[in-house]
Amino acid sequence: MKLEASELLERLYEDISCLDEDSQLRLLTLWLHDLRLNHKLFKKTIGILFQSGHRPKRTKAERWMEKQYLRERLGPKGINGLKPRELAEKYLKTARLDLALLPYFTRLARKVKHKVYMRITREYKKDGQTKLHVPVVE
Repeated sequence: MKLEASELLERLYEDISCLDEDSQLRLLTLWLHDLRLNHKLFKKTIGILFQSGHRPKRTKAERWMEKQYLRERLGPKGINGLKPRELAEKYLKTARLDLALLPYFTRLARKVKHKVYMRITREYKKDGQTKLHVPVVE
C-alpha cells in the first residue's frame, strides 16, 4: 500500500500533535537545527513565519525602528529624512539578518513611520497648534 505525500504529512502531523508540549518543542528544536544546514529552505521557512502574522504585538524591530524615527525627527530634515527602505536595510545589518527579509521589514518600517508621525501630529493638535512644523532644508 503506497501512501501519497499529503497523507503521510497528515499522519505525521497527527502523531506530533499527540506528543506533550516539551516533546514538541524538542522536535522543533532538532528540526530547526537541521534546517540551518539547508540555507535555501531555512530562508523560505523564516519568510513564511514572518509573513504569517504569528508574532508578538510589538517586536524588537518595531521598537528599534520607532527609536530611530524619534531621533531622526530632531534632525535637519525631520521625520521625512529617513526612508523606510533605508531604515529596513539598516536594521537588517544591525540585527545580522538575511536580505531576503527586506520586503517584510520595509513594510514594517512604513507602518512604524506612520505611527510615529500620527503620534507627533496628535501631540501638536493637543497643544493647540494647527499645523505640524516640518523644518525646510535648502
